[in-house]
Amino acid sequence: MFNCWNSCPVSATPHFPSFLQGIVEIISVKAEQKGIQFIYQPVPNLPQGIIADEKRLRQILINLLGNAVKFTDSGKVVFQVKTCRAKLNKSVELSNKSLETMTTIQFEVQDTGVGIPPEKIDTILIPLSKWETKLNNLKEQD
Repeated sequence: MFNCWNSCPVSATPHFPSFLQGIVEIISVKAEQKGIQFIYQPVPNLPQGIIADEKRLRQILINLLGNAVKFTDSGKVVFQVKTCRAKLNKSVELSNKSLETMTTIQFEVQDTGVGIPPEKIDTILIPLSKWETKLNNLKEQD
């Protein structure tokens, strides 16, 4: 899987719920135009800010949700955002604060579309794997 931590600009996303709401508004319009239902289900206590490559995360979510809408002719697309807290093995320093736990964000997309044929599932992440290989090769040249 593509690892952005070592190769992408990572920074704090100032207001995570607003970030998600902006994406939801874009996808809601597409779903409405197509005549299907779009349901957004965030957990009640989403973190106010996260540390991520905001540009890449926005691109991935819009592509993922956009494809779900594109390939769903009737029914619905459901976008769930969940959190999971985990205790870290060692403390991490961030903005002069010592973190002992980390919250992981989980995105789930369910739709009533045609789905992916079983023989193609293994090839979904190949473009990301090729991109990661290229990045690793560039790092080795530095």
